[in-house]
Amino acid sequence: MKIVQLTYISLPARDPHAWLKSIAFTDGILREIAKLTSIDAIFNIRYKGTFTENNVKYWFTAFNRWQVLLPIQLNLLVKGLNPDVVLVHGLISPWQV
Repeated sequence: MKIVQLTYISLPARDPHAWLKSIAFTDGILREIAKLTSIDAIFNIRYKGTFTENNVKYWFTAFNRWQVLLPIQLNLLVKGLNPDVVLVHGLISPWQV
């Protein structure tokens, strides 16, 4: 099984490691899930790149505000990962979902 976790909001952070440290309370859940199955986490901060840590693959997209409001590229990224389950973090994005 493959799980993708994402959020549809833009975040002001620029350093992915500092961002992950600031959300350690939710990142711990991802690490525990990664012990059982494959998981990718997508965040939209002001950094573009990927890395794997604790068996979780982190994707940082750096999309601008309009690309998040009309998330065609983000949804195509999720589709390309071919997930079995998609976890959307936050209730602020019903339009994007």
